[in-house]
Amino acid sequence: MFEEKNGPGWREAGEELNDLRDTFRSSFQEGAAEGPSREDVINAFRTLGEAITNIASGAGNTLKDPQVKQQVKKTTSSAVSAISGILLEWSADLRSRLREKEGQEAGDPDSAGPVSSEAGAEGSDGEVGCTDTST
Repeated sequence: MFEEKNGPGWREAGEELNDLRDTFRSSFQEGAAEGPSREDVINAFRTLGEAITNIASGAGNTLKDPQVKQQVKKTTSSAVSAISGILLEWSADLRSRLREKEGQEAGDPDSAGPVSSEAGAEGSDGEVGCTDTST
């Protein structure tokens, strides 16, 4: 009845999908037979877990060193300052573009001047930029 309504194409498609499924199943089973044993896989994961534990332990011990702590603090501060400088530039650019757009909408092309902002300086809108605290 289904074939009468929808034509023989659906039956053929179903048979082809079943054949494709069988091909994938056979290929997977052959590959699994040729691959490592379950015990080899378990041992590999055990070795990987031990290696990760050793790396984490070594990193933890390194971070206990006061000089390393200071270096991490300085590096983090530098990264935060760099990111905040970028964000300040982006926000100044965005403010400039918004003011430019507002000036164009109001029909006043003279109000569209560039706005500059320096990291660590207070802007005309009262916002304070990021200062470097690494020293």
